[in-house]
Amino acid sequence: NRRKTKIFEHAFDDELEDVRQLLGISDASGKIQRACTTDPDSMTCVCLCDPWYRGINSLTSYVEPDCVNENNSTPLSEAAVGGATSVLRELLRHGATSVIDLQDSHGRTPIFRAAFMRKPEACRLLLSYGANCDIRNNDGESPMDAASDQEVKEILAGFSAERMEEARARIEQELHACWTPPPQEKEPADLVPQTAHSCRIGLRALQETLDEIRKADRRPALIIDLSSNAQTFLRYRDNNLLMTYKPGDLEPETVRKALIGALRYGKPFVIDNGDLVLDWVKLEQTFDKISPTLWMDIVMCSITKDHKFFHLVKKEDGELFLEHQFTQHCLDHFQFILLSRLPQVPQAFSDTFYLVTTA
Repeated sequence: NRRKTKIFEHAFDDELEDVRQLLGISDASGKIQRACTTDPDSMTCVCLCDPWYRGINSLTSYVEPDCVNENNSTPLSEAAVGGATSVLRELLRHGATSVIDLQDSHGRTPIFRAAFMRKPEACRLLLSYGANCDIRNNDGESPMDAASDQEVKEILAGFSAERMEEARARIEQELHACWTPPPQEKEPADLVPQTAHSCRIGLRALQETLDEIRKADRRPALIIDLSSNAQTFLRYRDNNLLMTYKPGDLEPETVRKALIGALRYGKPFVIDNGDLVLDWVKLEQTFDKISPTLWMDIVMCSITKDHKFFHLVKKEDGELFLEHQFTQHCLDHFQFILLSRLPQVPQAFSDTFYLVTTA
């Protein structure tokens, strides 16, 4: 992809800030986003030991420091051949040691390429991280064979298997010394607030539970749909369902018509919030564009009292929406339901809604 292509280019050109952004280390302004350190005595960054950090591989919008291209080359190899020592060090500190000896399609390791291109500082840095100078390319040449620069040759001459193992052992020691077990993750259902007005049920009990809430507890229902089955269930029931993530569904006229239709025919009025974070202010503003205090009238279940809702009806809605058409039987069966697939529930919602968790 485009990000992956870019990191190869930025690594070669030693563009450190661009590489950091692509790795997810910093944001566009250069602000460090993770628990990274710049300790000159440390070979690895402490963010690799952070129990909350699952590794760059888990952040799908970022690029892995050990990614490979179609030629089996890596950003580390590109930084080596470009003599880009600042990027080279950043990659090595953030996990690219796993590909320090990876051979490209020509059999060249990063230190081979650095030696060939007369990059002494890159060679010195790679050696300090345990690069192996004995690996030969497809033509049987070693990094020493490829080196034409005297300084590079002197650096490579200092290589030994013992020093390589010492460097690798130090990296392992640093990672081991700061490692702590990651915190035990809670089950999603355990993240849902438990209140005096909440319950956990199976899908089969959903309709009965919603009916009981409507009859006995004057609260709207908030379904925490951890399995996504409740959404499917409601989609095929007789109700007026809008989706906050669907373009046009929260337009004032769309919401108005869905609401008065649910009141007129005595059916649930459902707002599916999907995987979006529940936002009280945003929902309140959406409904209050139609009529001031409409959101609070709905969530406090006062919308049906004394036909408070009737000012929402327009002449163009037709004879089926004349005031006498709104029977008490239908109004008694009206119910506001909010649907979310996230277990995290802001307090404004947990205080106001009846929470129904379905797994």
